[in-house]
Amino acid sequence: MKIKYLKVLLILVFFYASLQLFLKYYQIGINQSKSVKGTVFLLNKDVKNIDNYEYVVLLYDADDYMNYTKGKKFIKKIICKSGDNLDFLETKNNYEYFCNNILIAQAFKRDSKNNPLPHFNFKGTIPKDKYFVIGTHPKSFDSRYWGFVDREKIIAGATKLW
Repeated sequence: MKIKYLKVLLILVFFYASLQLFLKYYQIGINQSKSVKGTVFLLNKDVKNIDNYEYVVLLYDADDYMNYTKGKKFIKKIICKSGDNLDFLETKNNYEYFCNNILIAQAFKRDSKNNPLPHFNFKGTIPKDKYFVIGTHPKSFDSRYWGFVDREKIIAGATKLW
């Protein structure tokens, strides 16, 4: 009987230690914004290498705008990174953004109430430790409107679970 309790205790200790180790580097995040497809994300707190097309959690650092306030966390997708060439083109109805000559995003000139929207105007090589991020929804408020995200403002990687 003691052996059975000892086995159960060892299993519980192993499970607890594994859970603590997992929580040291990971957590589950809930996306409340419609700017990115997906509701549940696995967040990796130990982000080392960031590449294009990866989701990240960032701390918003531009001027307050609608529900975007400094320090608020958002999940966005890296679409153009340090060392890549970012280009910007104004058209009649919108702004177009190109990363390494590939169209990556379009930005609206006006919102649904016909108010002018801010836009990010940059042409050239993205500086070291800077990233251009977007949401997957066409009306996402992201780098197209407020510019680069500094590496220090990226606090986790994110993998969509659901």
